[in-house]
Amino acid sequence: MRTLTLNFTGLGFLVPFEVVSFRWAWGGLVCSLFSDQAQAALLAVVALNLVGSASGWAAILTAQAVPRILLIVVGGVAADRLHLQAILRVGNALQALALVSIAALDHIGVLSVPDLYAFAVVYGALAAFTAPAADALIPSLLPPELVRRGNALRSLALNVGRFLGPPAVTTLLVVAGATVALVGVAALCAAAALSFGQVTAGGRQQRAAEPLFDQARAGLTVAASQPLVGVPILMLVIFNVGYSGATFVGLPALARLELGAGAQGVGLLLGSLGAGALVGAVTMLLISSIPRVGCFACLAIATVGLGLVGAGMAHSLWTVATCLAVAGLGISCAAVALLTIVQVHAPVETRGRVLALWSLAFTGLTPLSYALAGLVGERLGAHGIILLGGVCVLGAAGFGLLSRPMRQLA
Repeated sequence: MRTLTLNFTGLGFLVPFEVVSFRWAWGGLVCSLFSDQAQAALLAVVALNLVGSASGWAAILTAQAVPRILLIVVGGVAADRLHLQAILRVGNALQALALVSIAALDHIGVLSVPDLYAFAVVYGALAAFTAPAADALIPSLLPPELVRRGNALRSLALNVGRFLGPPAVTTLLVVAGATVALVGVAALCAAAALSFGQVTAGGRQQRAAEPLFDQARAGLTVAASQPLVGVPILMLVIFNVGYSGATFVGLPALARLELGAGAQGVGLLLGSLGAGALVGAVTMLLISSIPRVGCFACLAIATVGLGLVGAGMAHSLWTVATCLAVAGLGISCAAVALLTIVQVHAPVETRGRVLALWSLAFTGLTPLSYALAGLVGERLGAHGIILLGGVCVLGAAGFGLLSRPMRQLA
């Protein structure tokens, strides 16, 4: 059995910044990731004010997820054939334009639910192109020995955005109104586009050598034949069915509709989840090794599930926030551990295709999760959405523990 050690040391984190293009790229990623987290919280409040129900907000999220799923393969091809920084620059500029359009409609008082659906479709389609490009950008700019550290810095930026983005944008919403908040998020997208424009490509992009169908089939073959590749991916699928609906539908509805905490309550809950994830990310960056990493990954996912179950049973805003901080801690630990398992055990010649399946697992069943959350919310309310989401996440942990290769992985 191969021994898998997660080696992360804090002393070398700043080394990638010696590469000028990486500094610009990281700045663009920070602005882009921060805007994504802020946009999720802001649109939740705006949409709930218009539709007044969890199921209505779930439908808008579904409209955003569907084009991303349908176009993600095309986005991957674009990342192979076009300049990555150009995709990111244009994508973020168009996102900024879409947000400004929504802000203008809100300013003149004519913003409607169909406008939010249109925005969701546009945003989801753009994300199908920018997400693969962002994943491929760091390896194209750094030498192989620095790629892990570059990814660690990106992960840190993501979790800082999760922690600060929702509370900041919802506070701005309360103080200055939705129009100003929307323009503020658009400014972050524009800053990301400008930063990516300063990036110099690390290498010429290569054209795909095989048809898309053959590439996808090769990745599926590896996942089906190697448990330490397929099991983590299936765990992520099960996890996503419960987590996405609980987080992006249940939490805003709980704060806004059941706890009466308003926009700032939405920001507090999502920010608490991000705070726990930030602590987890820093922990995983500093830790030197993890024995029995397969069991560790399963237990980290179980921590997420228990945190969500606790949040679903709590009736105090601060108690819910505490439970979500625990869940966030588990999210970062599980993400690093599971992704490392897949990367190490996927054959080098098919690693890219396998990781494409990993990325798809994050989004493939998201519309189903949103739809289920909407149905559950109509019958059991926001507490029910979060509670059942936590049970589903616990199911993902149990599925992983049933796998002997995962349990025995050193």
